[in-house]
Amino acid sequence: MTDDTRPLGDLAQRMAAFLREYQSLRSMAPAGAGAAGSDLVRPAAATAMSMTGPAGQREHANDATDQGRWQRLAPIFRAAGDLYRNDLLRLDPPRLNLPDPGRFASLMERIRPAAQRARLDGLTGNVWKAAGVGRDEVRNTKLLGVMISQGASHGLGREVLTEILRQLRTRNPDRELPSLDADAPYTVLTEHCSFGERENRFDLLVTLPGQIVLIEAKIGAPESDEQLRRYEAAAENRRKAANLQKSFIVSLTLQRQPRADALVLSWRDVAEAFSRTVADLAMPGTFSSTLLRQYARHCRTL
Repeated sequence: MTDDTRPLGDLAQRMAAFLREYQSLRSMAPAGAGAAGSDLVRPAAATAMSMTGPAGQREHANDATDQGRWQRLAPIFRAAGDLYRNDLLRLDPPRLNLPDPGRFASLMERIRPAAQRARLDGLTGNVWKAAGVGRDEVRNTKLLGVMISQGASHGLGREVLTEILRQLRTRNPDRELPSLDADAPYTVLTEHCSFGERENRFDLLVTLPGQIVLIEAKIGAPESDEQLRRYEAAAENRRKAANLQKSFIVSLTLQRQPRADALVLSWRDVAEAFSRTVADLAMPGTFSSTLLRQYARHCRTL
């Protein structure tokens, strides 16, 4: 047995000795006191394993039992407690503060009604997790496209896209960035093949007044420099064909990495944009706010 596992083996042996002693005590307990042994042993074991101080110093009065036999449990509790504190706590994390069992149970009793109300209100659920969106890039991209569309059924108009553009400015300082006028219309296309070219299928194509924004989203697949260069050329061809002034490439990934050939954004930035949209609109309790908060939580788990 290695040095790392020896404390666990020693503890197992000591606990086996304790169980044998416990069974012996139960067999000698007076009639009608069958539960008493359990009531006395469990608190002592909980104390030894979760509280500082020698467990054997704690007295449990029970005149119906053999005090001498009960006292023989003290060294077992003390050895187990010392082993737990001195050896197991050397593992990661180095310090472990365990709550008093009684106080913890009381706290859980107070929390339970509020937790039940939260579950009934749907606050602990996530429709996107239930729908199996997961880490699928196509599903997440289509969902993001719906969320940023101004005519979508969520009723938030352009607010989500406006917040995402703010996040884009924050994450890409000193770069030329797309802009969205207050009342200007825009369109959002997902999985769009420019000029019917399947090799240049854009994850998200946002057409703003005078500019286009191509968003390449990655979750599980690695980012490809060659792919971004190909998309940049395709976006420029589309800009010219539509007689627009500017085109932008946005690389949306799990870990935001600075790039010279594209603006960068992470899925956590998207989650922050959704959370800020809910906060800015002061819309607590609405169905749309619930969907946005759940989607933000989903993005943070990708």
